[in-house]
Amino acid sequence: DEIQFCFEQDGNTYSNTANVTSVSMDGKTASFAVTVPAGIDTGSAYTLYAYRSSRKSDKTAGSVLDPADPTIAILPLEQFDYLATLTDQATVFSIWSKKTVEPVMTTIALSFQHMGSMMTLHLKNVGSTAINDLHSLVL
Repeated sequence: DEIQFCFEQDGNTYSNTANVTSVSMDGKTASFAVTVPAGIDTGSAYTLYAYRSSRKSDKTAGSVLDPADPTIAILPLEQFDYLATLTDQATVFSIWSKKTVEPVMTTIALSFQHMGSMMTLHLKNVGSTAINDLHSLVL
C-alpha cells in the first residue's frame, strides 16, 4: 500500500508518498516513514494530510491528491467491476487524515477516517411494463 501526503505551511504545499512497511495482526495499525520535503520548516508548525486511496491496479483514474490543491483527495473516477452479490461488492476503501504537526513532535500518529462508500446497483426490468420513474428501492 502507498500513502500519499501533502505538507502545507504558510500557504505552500508539497507532496510526497510513502509505502506501508508493516501492518498489525488485527489490520488496524500500519507503519510507514515519509520524508518531510525541503520546503517545510520543521522548526514551525505545519499541516500534514495523508490519503490512502482505494484504487485498484486496473483502475487508474482518480484516487489521488489533487495536483492543483493537494489538500483535496480525488475519489476514484471509475467504478469497480460489477460482481453478482452484495457480499462480493466489498472492496478496499479510501481513508484520510489531517494533523497539525508541532516542532516538538518526533513521531506522529495519524488517525485515518473512512471517506465513505460508493456502491453501484445494477437493475434489470424483467417485466413487460417500462419503469421510468423509480424513486426508491427497498432490499
